[in-house]
Amino acid sequence: MKITKPQTFGEENLYNKYGLHLILHNDVFTQIHNHTYYEFHIQIKGSIKQHFNTGEELLKKGDIIMIAPSFTHFYSDKTHDMEFLNLAISKTVFRAIVNGIDIPFIKTFIEEDKSIMKFHANTENLNKLINLYKKIDSNKDKTSYSYSLDLKFFFVSILEIICNTTQNSQSTLPKWLKEFLDKLDSPDNYLLRIEELSKYVPYTHNYLCFLFKKNMGTTLSEFFIAKKIDYAAYLLKTTNDSIYEISSRVGYDTQGHFSVLFKKRYKISPLKYRQNNTK
Repeated sequence: MKITKPQTFGEENLYNKYGLHLILHNDVFTQIHNHTYYEFHIQIKGSIKQHFNTGEELLKKGDIIMIAPSFTHFYSDKTHDMEFLNLAISKTVFRAIVNGIDIPFIKTFIEEDKSIMKFHANTENLNKLINLYKKIDSNKDKTSYSYSLDLKFFFVSILEIICNTTQNSQSTLPKWLKEFLDKLDSPDNYLLRIEELSKYVPYTHNYLCFLFKKNMGTTLSEFFIAKKIDYAAYLLKTTNDSIYEISSRVGYDTQGHFSVLFKKRYKISPLKYRQNNTK
């Protein structure tokens, strides 16, 4: 997918002096775009395909996507009964609310420069969000302070739901896999070849790959490469290390190979990414 000249929406498009905006959509916005604020997509009916810099996601009822500022995306292929809620939050309000909340995935999302995160709400939690939306929408004064408080409560409710979803999902994983995932989170292991990762588990490499795909829904290779490239993006943004030094730190002695993998994930070169994300 080639993304060029996206339309950018600034915080003035939130239509609310309190920095939050909630709306129900039943149509698609096919324009390639990004925005300067955080965005939550909550699919409540039907399905729709959302395209990102890094790929695409078919969103079905109950799916929640958290999208970071400046991340380019657009929609296609909606079903006739499609509806989703969209909550937009300014950077200031987002960080002010989550600042005092100890939620690991939020810290990861902000500190490690994640672009999107996907979750799924069960029927009970989805209905909770729908009912909250109906209450909020019934308030005709969209400029009132009480309206902004309701929007903030809606945001916190989303965080609570996806936090519980994440915890429940992790709790169902085997103990060995939780410990293995911790190893994959450590940059100290990014110099290892994929075959060497099996030293952390009591399985052969082939059987490890089989179990990983069965439990995580993606291959070990894809998961590990994504971890390393995301860490490299973080280093590009926060250090002055050369691209060669960074590629070496995540296990790629050939800068060309590293650049190919980086561009495959972020759709731009490491150099361009650094230029776009540093002052």
